[in-house]
Amino acid sequence: MTSQSHEALKRHLEEHIGFLKSSVELYDKGTTAEAKRLAVSIRVLVHDTQASKSLLGLLGIKGRQFVDTASERPRSVTTSYAGLVGMLLTAGASEYVPHLDSVAPKLVSFEKWWARPVIIDFKQREITRKRLILAVANQDGGAHVDPELDDIYADLSQSNSMSRMYSSGASWQPLVDVEHASVRQVAHEMLRTLDPAYTPLLPQQRSGVVIGGFELGFSADKTPAAGGKIGPNAPCPCGSGKKYKKCHGAA
Repeated sequence: MTSQSHEALKRHLEEHIGFLKSSVELYDKGTTAEAKRLAVSIRVLVHDTQASKSLLGLLGIKGRQFVDTASERPRSVTTSYAGLVGMLLTAGASEYVPHLDSVAPKLVSFEKWWARPVIIDFKQREITRKRLILAVANQDGGAHVDPELDDIYADLSQSNSMSRMYSSGASWQPLVDVEHASVRQVAHEMLRTLDPAYTPLLPQQRSGVVIGGFELGFSADKTPAAGGKIGPNAPCPCGSGKKYKKCHGAA
């Protein structure tokens, strides 16, 4: 076996930074499946196992401070939490959007950054950056497609375990894809960490209102069925805290 030189490792680092930049640009143009490529590069950069060492570890720079853009989750909130993204509410289909630079960043150790819960579903089950990135990269089509998925990730990606909905005409639809939007934001953090001069190209965003990642969601017994009626004075199921008649029920 031949050891890779420091120069070769630096070249790999430059390549993966380039991969991240290319994939975030494609993601922002609408190809959200690029989140899978992002997860693979992030795994290569930071994830150590008994059999392999991360690229940052091989270069001896994993001990640097990492950029953390996750919004704080109030301890009193018992609904779902998505710390890396917001909800873009529009007249049409709504979606999760990454924070990018809209949340003031903090600098934390890699261990704290990797192990911090950035998604908590309505059942209060936590997903850290590590759990999210490895599920997307190792199981859900990044580098591998496994016949089985991590149960919590499966509920998140397939069953709307965040319990969030948006209004679409007279019906309510599940708001999905929080996992890919969150991976996109983790990639943004990685680029900010590895390339301080990085300036993202701001994606063209549809007009609408972006609500932050906390205090959103509603109890299961208040979840409207498709086409279901919501009382005018009931809390709006989008999680805004407003009465339905003052929010998505407004004429």
